[in-house]
Order: sequence, then C-alpha cells, then structure tokens
Amino acid sequence: MASGEQIKKFAWSMLGATGIILFWRGLWEGSSFIPLLAEPWVSFVIGLVMLGFSAFIFRESPLSELEKITANVLRDISKQPEKQEFHIKYQDRLAKKDFLLEAKNLQRIEKGFLVVQDQGGQESFIPVARVNEVLRNGVTHWKPGAA
Repeated sequence: MASGEQIKKFAWSMLGATGIILFWRGLWEGSSFIPLLAEPWVSFVIGLVMLGFSAFIFRESPLSELEKITANVLRDISKQPEKQEFHIKYQDRLAKKDFLLEAKNLQRIEKGFLVVQDQGGQESFIPVARVNEVLRNGVTHWKPGAA
C-alpha cells in the first residue's frame, strides 16, 4: 500500500510532467510561425547548440537523486561505531554478479565512488550507483527505493 507521502510525490510528478508536455506542445506549435525554423536543418543545428549549452548549465543529472540518497546512507554507516556489523552489496557488471563488501573497509565516498581499501592497502573505487543493498548482521538494513 502506498503511503500518503508517496501519493503526494506521484501527484506532483504527474503535474510537473503535464506542465512539461504542455510547454513543449506550445513551443512546437509556436515555432511553426517563425520562417527560419521551418527549415529542418536550421532547427536541427539550433537544437544541437541549445543541447550543448544545456550540458554546461545542468552539470548534474536529475536521475542522480538515488545516488545522493545511497551516498548519504553509506556516509551514515561509515560513521557508525559498530561499522563491522554492516556489509555493502554491490553489482559488478563485468563479473555479472553481486559482491559483499565489509563496511569497515570503506575509507570514504568521493565524487560518486566508494573508496575501499583491502588488506594489502590497495584502494578500489566502486560506483555508488552499483550499490544494491546494505546489510546489518546479514539482514537487509537499506535498499534503494525502499521507504
């Protein structure tokens, strides 16, 4: 059953999506009145330039919200005095399987990566986006998307 907060978030998302659709519909219809934009190649070049500039304006992906939440959860765990009770499950796409990482080996989180040090002192970098689950004493403590 969805909570009131989830329903409210969904309703605001739908309202925002509807606003975006109506905005682009108006822009699409309105651009037909500008003779220069009637030429497809001109529209294509102008669109590419606008997309290029938007990459400079929006440096952060709107989809990175989950990464921020995951990073915050992992930062909280790294500050726990009983850090040894936690394990981090992450997906390795090359090996095509999940691995468990002891949270006590987590050194820091920097620029979207977990920095982990093994027994030999070698540092490894694991993307925060690959974290599937956090376990505490073998029981799920946190999962992405869980309330």
